[in-house]
Amino acid sequence: KKSDRLDDYHLHELDLDTRVIRQLTFGQGVADFEPCYLPGGDILFSSSRCVQTVDCWWTEVSNLYTCGPNGEYLRRLGFDQVHTTTPALLDDGRVIYTRWDYNDRGQVFPQGLFQMNPDGTGQTEFYGNNSWFPTTLSHARDIPGTGKVVAVAHGHHTWQAGELVLVDVSRGRQEASGIQLIAPVRPVAPVRVDAYGQSGDLFQYPFPLNEREFLVAYSPLGGRPTRFSIYYMDLDGNRELLVSDPAISCQHPVPVVPRRPPQARPSTVDYARETAQYYMQDVCAGPGLSGVDRASIDRLRVVALEFRAAGVGQNGSRGPAGGAMALSLIHISEPTRLGMLSRMPSSA
Repeated sequence: KKSDRLDDYHLHELDLDTRVIRQLTFGQGVADFEPCYLPGGDILFSSSRCVQTVDCWWTEVSNLYTCGPNGEYLRRLGFDQVHTTTPALLDDGRVIYTRWDYNDRGQVFPQGLFQMNPDGTGQTEFYGNNSWFPTTLSHARDIPGTGKVVAVAHGHHTWQAGELVLVDVSRGRQEASGIQLIAPVRPVAPVRVDAYGQSGDLFQYPFPLNEREFLVAYSPLGGRPTRFSIYYMDLDGNRELLVSDPAISCQHPVPVVPRRPPQARPSTVDYARETAQYYMQDVCAGPGLSGVDRASIDRLRVVALEFRAAGVGQNGSRGPAGGAMALSLIHISEPTRLGMLSRMPSSA
């Protein structure tokens, strides 16, 4: 970002040999950030180009996009209500990312890990879609060859910094079943806390070297840190300072070493079509239909949601999962011939 008010964040590429930087994406009023390379040469990134507003925060929403190696062929991959952020590749070519969505969930515990194919197909849960714990999982990265990822567990109304955790979906996908606190290794309890992981050591942006060693941004201050430094750290919490600056935070460590690209997954999207196919594996799964006779279900209701581009007004209510905001209508159309108003329901 070259100017505070006259520019926005966009993708730039640095040539490590020549140190030449070239700008890949452009556009005033939208921001592109958190890029990662795909095996075929395309770039996956978060962007506010969807022009939506967070229900309670009145700030721009980011969804996942992809583009060619020179910023061409911009395509939107997800159509989510609120932010989808920090995309990263798994060893088998899938994409893992943090998904924040309020639909069918409470206000404080809506940010689990999701997965998809690099073309945007196959979007589904990776961890914690029906969990109170962890409150939020962010900055997830794959540990190649293990089926595990390392991530940061933190709160909803907090900075993106907190506990360092290992996620092993072979042990489970909800609450603490597949979560292990590390650095140091210690027991984990599935607590319901908004400001989770803010009282002690704070971690950000881990990069696993193997199952026991990591590069990570770390601050020992707790609460609201003012500065992070980059450390080498092992599973037990032994650490060595690598990079620090007295004036600014040092974050996002990435080793500049040759790495084998993840498995490429060819796109299955037909952009000539105007409709998509959705697959529902089991409508009876989950606590919502507990005790319902499976044979009695013969229809599935599909609800279309429209997301707002700006906040107008609201009232609120509270429940065990936090507060809820009942927002004003998305739009009111022109009167019909019968003098009736066509009203769209709120998405909040």
